Amino acid sequence: MRTTLAGVALLGIVLCSGCGGASMGDVSGTVSFNGAPVTGVVVYFRPVPPPGESYAATKAAFGEVDSQGQYRLTTTNANDGAAVGKHKVSITSSDRSKPVPGELPDDFQVEVKPGKNTIDLELQPGKAKGPKINNAG
Repeated sequence: MRTTLAGVALLGIVLCSGCGGASMGDVSGTVSFNGAPVTGVVVYFRPVPPPGESYAATKAAFGEVDSQGQYRLTTTNANDGAAVGKHKVSITSSDRSKPVPGELPDDFQVEVKPGKNTIDLELQPGKAKGPKINNAG
């Protein structure tokens, strides 16, 4: 009986070793328009589903942009960053009465890598230039 319990416990440990959340990357950066910091907006990173899948199994991340135009992403777990992988990026106003001064393309995507990711977003009238990305694993 003792051996059986030890075997069941070991099996549980092995099976749960893969349990837990997705691998996360620390993501921060700036949002600017015409070289000036953009404030009063929220940055959203929504995971892109793998090919052939209709949804991603990881959480979306968001970050409120501060008075310096800087953001840091988190999910529902404080300061955890964003899931590693491709994300669709969008920016919305935190005050619906004030529009975002520029925009990103509708299908704008970035890739979050393990470790520290600095992703600066330069909004443009019409469509944006691509982000400046610095992934340091």
